[in-house]
Amino acid sequence: MTSVPNGNAPSILNRSYAFKAEIEVPQGGAEGMLVTQGGRFGGYGLYLLKSKPVFLWNLVDLKRIRWEGPELAPGTHVVEFDFRYDGLGPGTLAFGNYSGIGQGGTGVLKVDGNEVATQKMEHTLPFILQFDESMDIGSDTGSPVSDDYQIPFAFTGKLDRIALTIDRPKLSPADIKRLEETARAAGDGPSVQTAASNAQTVGQARVSGSDTGIGVARKIEVQMDKLETCRKHALNQNLGLAERAAFVRGCMQ
Repeated sequence: MTSVPNGNAPSILNRSYAFKAEIEVPQGGAEGMLVTQGGRFGGYGLYLLKSKPVFLWNLVDLKRIRWEGPELAPGTHVVEFDFRYDGLGPGTLAFGNYSGIGQGGTGVLKVDGNEVATQKMEHTLPFILQFDESMDIGSDTGSPVSDDYQIPFAFTGKLDRIALTIDRPKLSPADIKRLEETARAAGDGPSVQTAASNAQTVGQARVSGSDTGIGVARKIEVQMDKLETCRKHALNQNLGLAERAAFVRGCMQ
């Protein structure tokens, strides 16, 4: 699967996530892209380079953060990259607070269940990846995220399966209280009465259009959940790229 528009691809910004690729390395080794999104001016890639697993983040072409493991022997392997995000997530934006986005975290590269590289990112991309790029599996159809390779960098082994698990941060009652206090101190946040009223909407499927504070945060979560559900339904129907995009747009309405 290649050339999935960023608007239809799952976002891993401002959240924890884990990639898991089940691959087969032939005699003589393998290299190539397993999964990538973005490109030269911002994005990530999980790939094999001369049989060595690599996960790389390109931070708007200003800095590249790289995890690399040892050369893989011929045979079947499971390559994983697990990233634990340190921030509170985009829910803080509902309180006029940007502290939840663009925060750092710790990434761990694993091979067959064993950690082979661990590194902390001090900062991450807060908003979007390069808008004119796409998400690709098995090759890279856009610009490369790294100078390690040249496109299309098709994987020369066998990619049996790849999975992505996303864990979006959710604001705790203590987080909400602190954000409310910070917003009130700045003079631009919801009142105590409004915040208390909005807190009652957490966990409910229906969100009023007049809600602020936690109500807006809940709106964001509901929309993101719906978008991921629509994407999954589109993928299950084996639609082409244009049909998939149209399906997701219709599903979101």
